[in-house]
Amino acid sequence: MEIIVTHTNADFDALASLLAAKKLYPKAHLVLPGNAERGVKDFIKVYNHHLPNIEKHKDIEIDRVKKVIIVDTRLPGRIGKFKELLEKRIPIYIYDHHPSKANDIKGDIMVTEELGATATILLDLIRSRDLSITPMEATIFCLGIYSDTGCLTFPTTTPKDLEAVAYLLKCNADLNLVARFANQELTKEQVSLLDELLHNLKCHFINGAWVAVASTKISNYIPDLAVVVHKIMDIEKPDALFTIIEVDGKIHLIARSRKKEVDVRKVLSRFNGGGHSGAASTTILKRDLKEIEDRLLNILFETQNVKDLMERLPKKIKSLFREISRVSDSLNYPTYVVGGFVRDLLLGEENFDIDIVVDGDGIRFARVFAACSGGKAKVHKMFKTAVVTLSWGFKLDVASARKEIYTRPAVLPIVTYGTIKEDLYRRDFTINAMAVQLNRKYFGNLIDFFGGQIHLKERIIKVLHNLSFYDDPTRIFRAVRFEKRHNFLLDEETVSLINKAVKSEVFKYLGKERFRDELILVLSEEDPFPAISRLAEFGVLKYIHPKIRVTKKLALMFRSIQDTIFNLQVVIEEKIECFLIYFLCLVDRLNLEELRDVIKRFKFTKSQNEKVLLAKHMSDKLIIALQKEELSASSIYKMLKGIPIEVLIFMISKAEVRYKSGDLIKERIIKFIGDLRNVSVDVSGEDLKRLGIKPGPLYKEIVKELLYAKIDGKISTKQEQLNYIIDNFRDRG
Repeated sequence: MEIIVTHTNADFDALASLLAAKKLYPKAHLVLPGNAERGVKDFIKVYNHHLPNIEKHKDIEIDRVKKVIIVDTRLPGRIGKFKELLEKRIPIYIYDHHPSKANDIKGDIMVTEELGATATILLDLIRSRDLSITPMEATIFCLGIYSDTGCLTFPTTTPKDLEAVAYLLKCNADLNLVARFANQELTKEQVSLLDELLHNLKCHFINGAWVAVASTKISNYIPDLAVVVHKIMDIEKPDALFTIIEVDGKIHLIARSRKKEVDVRKVLSRFNGGGHSGAASTTILKRDLKEIEDRLLNILFETQNVKDLMERLPKKIKSLFREISRVSDSLNYPTYVVGGFVRDLLLGEENFDIDIVVDGDGIRFARVFAACSGGKAKVHKMFKTAVVTLSWGFKLDVASARKEIYTRPAVLPIVTYGTIKEDLYRRDFTINAMAVQLNRKYFGNLIDFFGGQIHLKERIIKVLHNLSFYDDPTRIFRAVRFEKRHNFLLDEETVSLINKAVKSEVFKYLGKERFRDELILVLSEEDPFPAISRLAEFGVLKYIHPKIRVTKKLALMFRSIQDTIFNLQVVIEEKIECFLIYFLCLVDRLNLEELRDVIKRFKFTKSQNEKVLLAKHMSDKLIIALQKEELSASSIYKMLKGIPIEVLIFMISKAEVRYKSGDLIKERIIKFIGDLRNVSVDVSGEDLKRLGIKPGPLYKEIVKELLYAKIDGKISTKQEQLNYIIDNFRDRG
């Protein structure tokens, strides 16, 4: 007697493989070694008359079996009572698509290939023997391939699987029937389990992939757990999913993956599980649910490495990290790159502001590293930090791992040595509290104690602890900047903590210079208005001045500034203090006395003070003067000469929003910036001497008149300028 057997809890690939093997071994008996998935049982019940006889394992006498064909598995523990046959000297043939394991059954004939489904392997043999396939057989084979490849979406799907499906469609496979059974409705019990798992689901960023883990305990076993797992994959769309379900003293661990970076078979092999890289499962006896979940997370995070992402960095940065790794190992210091660099590495954004934390003496590391790399180290013993300036001008911030104690709100903390976890915990937000280890043995290992990866995925900014904004109110500015720059969202708890901190008037304890510096950073954003609007919601702007309001006109002025800077970037050569232009808009409602008080309190530089006061004194007067219908180019030049570029751009925004003739004023100011202010004369003092004009105050008058004439288009070339002098000034020389 020959039998064809598959694995317990048979799925559609198992059923398809049984039927396909029957075509190759027509005399063999088909046997299910145990239960089958609900969908498979429903299919057999409805379409039994289209199928060859499938016997139950209890009806097969082991002693009568002289040959066994095993399909869709080679694990001895998955063929039920037929495991006894492995001790007998009978032929064993194996057809399987799963990767090999050390305890696999060894067959006399083994046809194995890591394809999406075992049905694909067997179909290839059927085709090679030119055997005919009925439409129902084609439908079942197609259903088997679809079920094991996630409808051809799993990373284990191969071109052969696609070719197999194409062939089956030519054999009249019924895709409507395939869809009906591949996407079965959940039972009431499965829906309840699905809700519970979704409620408990947590995501982690591991090895470049978003990995979800969900666990729960249920009182009664629910068939077809894998169907629920597939449904979670469809709803949440993680790259990989691990579900841990405890029932009747057993723990069922089922995993799925869409991404090659997460090999779920490899992970579950640590629990004696089986499967392939895209789908795996195991059952664990007499173990605690929490224990298994913790062990799983530890295994997952062992693989958590961003080495591949770091390989994409510029050559100089990669070389820098290799040198840091070498020095760290020589000193036996665990060393990490931390903070914003790590956040932006995961986001795929460029950030070469590199902060290094040393679990040891950071100052010693900085000095040794500087000596080895030909750089210079400037140390700050009080804060246990140093800045290393490399030979190519790059600056590297180095610090010992430390913890901070705040004695009262908004003051600088007392710094003591700490662990890397304590160092990360003192930071502002979870997305900035991650680290990547740089030591050679652990290079690229991502450290995330506080769920920063999850919050990156969910695009949430979450503060690390309840007193964070009291300890350092500047974090409110940073929270808002990150939120608006990256299109993230402050979580509800963080919003509540900001509101509480602002209401407690914590900014009264903050030094005005620190407040000013954070405000400058906000106004230096590419589009600062959303952040300014958010700060207004929190009531922060009143600490600049109570009269400051965020209005529609202010929004329009900010937009005008952005557009003007963008349009003028080709013709503006000098560096623009963009933040100052936006600041001028913010304080435009203040009178002169109020404005003087603001710039005095916030201690702007002398140059910045002059620009702010000039804008207050002159902007409206100049805008009104520029409205005149008839204005020569030289008249515009005379009005605007010497006005700083920041004030000019502010005037454009103000004119566009607050004056009816804003377009005309804008046109004239832009003409001045782009054309008029750079006009110069070609005639020199030597040229004037050759014309017989004696040196003296007249020279200055001549140059000025020439310049105005050239600006107005009356003269252009040097010869025309000389002729102009002869006609107008020679007799006066």
